[in-house]
Order: sequence, then C-alpha cells, then structure tokens
Amino acid sequence: MPPADRDQTRTTDRLPIRVFVSSAHTVTAIIAREGGGTIRTLHNGPVADSVDVSWNGKDSADAAIGNGRYALRVNLARPGRATGAHES
Repeated sequence: MPPADRDQTRTTDRLPIRVFVSSAHTVTAIIAREGGGTIRTLHNGPVADSVDVSWNGKDSADAAIGNGRYALRVNLARPGRATGAHES
C-alpha cells in the first residue's frame, strides 16, 4: 500500500500553541497569511496566565487551506494600555 498523501491527512493534524502572559490581558491569537490577512481566530478573550490553542490548518469557514507561509499573531490588551502585537 502506498503512503498516504500528506495533503489528504493534513487537515486532521493540529499545531498546538501555548500563549503565556505576565499579567491579566485580553488576548487575541490569530493565524494570518504572510501578507497580513486573517485566516482564523484561535482565541479572543481574557487570559490570566496562559491559554492553549491549536490550529488544524483550516480557515474560519472550516475549509482546508493550501501549503504556504503563515504567521501566528498575538495581540494583548489591558484596560488603559495600548495594544501590543507579537508575531512568530
């Protein structure tokens, strides 16, 4: 039996991500295209210490996306403070 086509099994794989914050923040974690467009929001809400999220290779409409370069963007906000964006 030939090996499974990676593109067919890709949508069942998940990329696990843990986001840490040093104090309570509202955290928005998104997967974005290299050019900046949002593909999927992984988390949007309060975080006191850390939050575990994962991405299954699908967009917000639950459609599989193709191979390419994607970025994890994390925005932090605290009341009375500016929002900081971090990318990895």
